Amino acid sequence: VGSEMCIRDRPKDKFIFGCFNNGYKITPLIFKSWMNILKRCESSILWLLQNQKIGSQNLWKEAEKQGVKKERIIFAERVPVKEHLKRLEFMDLFLDTFPYNAHTTASEAIRAGVPILTLKGKSFPSRVASSILTNAGLENLIVSNLEDYETKAISLAKNYKEIERLKKHLAEDKNLSKLFDSKAFTKNLEKIYKKILNNQPTHQPSFFQLKNIFNKNNQLGFNSGTYVFGYGFVRFFIEYFREPDAVSYTHLRAHETEADLVCSRRHEKNKGGGG
Repeated sequence: VGSEMCIRDRPKDKFIFGCFNNGYKITPLIFKSWMNILKRCESSILWLLQNQKIGSQNLWKEAEKQGVKKERIIFAERVPVKEHLKRLEFMDLFLDTFPYNAHTTASEAIRAGVPILTLKGKSFPSRVASSILTNAGLENLIVSNLEDYETKAISLAKNYKEIERLKKHLAEDKNLSKLFDSKAFTKNLEKIYKKILNNQPTHQPSFFQLKNIFNKNNQLGFNSGTYVFGYGFVRFFIEYFREPDAVSYTHLRAHETEADLVCSRRHEKNKGGGG
């Protein structure tokens, strides 16, 4: 693939900002921020995932409008997962989208040893990457506004020793053990469920009341897969309060929204990227 060769054969002085999120997550606001970053870091390029050719062309046009040459934005084609995970290693810094963060892709980037810069919001979709970074011990890569987002990205691009330090941190298993410890994750999740049951109100709780409990427990490191699982169980507990003896896993699946199902099916595809 031409774009892959371009990345592999890049001059060593080129800093690679990357984002393999789906194109619909790239808002005009975050793209403008990326262009500001590129203009301040002249020896950098932006590596994105190609969803559709028309989308790539539109982003090139917008980059030119904002004073950034189209050659500095490189699009990666979708490839089998194994190849996709391997190529992530070429990124120097993953620039997260906002308000819809990277979910599965954030986990993949961290596992590949790529630090992520994220902007933390107030909703679940805008807090996934910050949850992952917190569990990886990289809270210093979480910012709360676009100005800090741009400043941090520019600072890291001009301090490659810090990038190397971050990658070394991610290369040590002990720093990721909490993030990818399924047993600990399960125990923590069970604690939340027990807390819900032990504090069972006399009246049936609303979906939003229970949802807030999950939002306040972001230390679990939710990704888009556990989004379906976790929020499905919110619906499960609502059914439990109504009719405890009749609840089954079938009820849980039946209460998933169409959007949840789309999210689930996406993980079954064999092409990498776009989480």
